Amino acid sequence: MKKIAFILLIVIIFGALKTTSVQAQNNFTGEIQNLFSQGEITSTFKGFFSHSYNNELGMFAFTFINKYWAETYVGPTWKPNEFIMFGAGAGIEQIEGFWRVGGFIGAGYKNCHVLILLEDGASGFWYQAVADVKLHELLKIGIMAESKLDVGPTVEIGLPGQPVKLWGTIFKDSQYAGIKFNF
Repeated sequence: MKKIAFILLIVIIFGALKTTSVQAQNNFTGEIQNLFSQGEITSTFKGFFSHSYNNELGMFAFTFINKYWAETYVGPTWKPNEFIMFGAGAGIEQIEGFWRVGGFIGAGYKNCHVLILLEDGASGFWYQAVADVKLHELLKIGIMAESKLDVGPTVEIGLPGQPVKLWGTIFKDSQYAGIKFNF
């Protein structure tokens, strides 16, 4: 029952954000990823919604759901120039203690990008950092670091004419494989 209520809350948040302004710029990225670790496969859905009010200010919402755990949080974004963006949010997680805060720093110049995600809350601290370079319209390579996993190479391959990308990362004892889609 808690998971159904949690998913319903996420749908309401994303629905409210999606309808906030017709003239502002909205973006939604969904991702289905699988973590292969210690002989087990854990499938996860991640969603990131952003809404820009102008060239500097906006808001975002992030959600993460798998069979063990779920979270969602929302907050403001600030883009002081065309190369960097900051976001910080607060929300809930499906665990005793209930609260979660998170933020990100995204930076890019030409074909090089860096994204750092930081979270803390009732279930503890978590981070992920990704640095990549776009070699071709349909190909990115880079490196990913994630708490409790490791550091490893990552690759992302786009599908021609589609808003879909396949990606994967290899760590010492585990691997990620996923599909991203943009609306």
